[in-house]
Amino acid sequence: MIYDDPEHLELAERYLDLPLKPFARTASIERVNRALKEVNHDAGVRLAPSIKNDPYFADRIYDGVHGSFGRCIFLIVNSAIRAVEQGGDAVDIEDFREFFDMKYLHFNPENPFKHSDWSHGRMRQRPTGLTLQMSFSRVFPRQRRPKSVDGRGRAQGRRNDVGLPDAPFAVPC
Repeated sequence: MIYDDPEHLELAERYLDLPLKPFARTASIERVNRALKEVNHDAGVRLAPSIKNDPYFADRIYDGVHGSFGRCIFLIVNSAIRAVEQGGDAVDIEDFREFFDMKYLHFNPENPFKHSDWSHGRMRQRPTGLTLQMSFSRVFPRQRRPKSVDGRGRAQGRRNDVGLPDAPFAVPC
């Protein structure tokens, strides 16, 4: 709407095309591990052996929500809340499994907390590509059209099928 109406040209020029790049996987996994320990410590529950003895547990969380750090934290916090509400003194993999089924099964149909040896499973080998930098033209394929001239005599750039300019963006997960 903003880019199609010549009256909004000044407003359209105020938007800055700024690509958002994801954190590196190793840095994100470290942050997830730290959050896992700190959130559960703050909630007054400990980590059960099913979590403590799994060197890939942070990877399960990270890959299960396709690398979205916000969803990682949401999953950790709500699994701790679930453990406290159930009267337990430890957060178990079962808490993660059940909360994932309630909240994220539509987002990722393969629950990473159901696999006993997840490090050798399909989830570990699957790339997490939803946070890669993309442009509208990759998300919404367009047909080539000749440039047109707007009401002020300026040539407009090509638009994709939804009427938005081709600007890079990161898909938030």
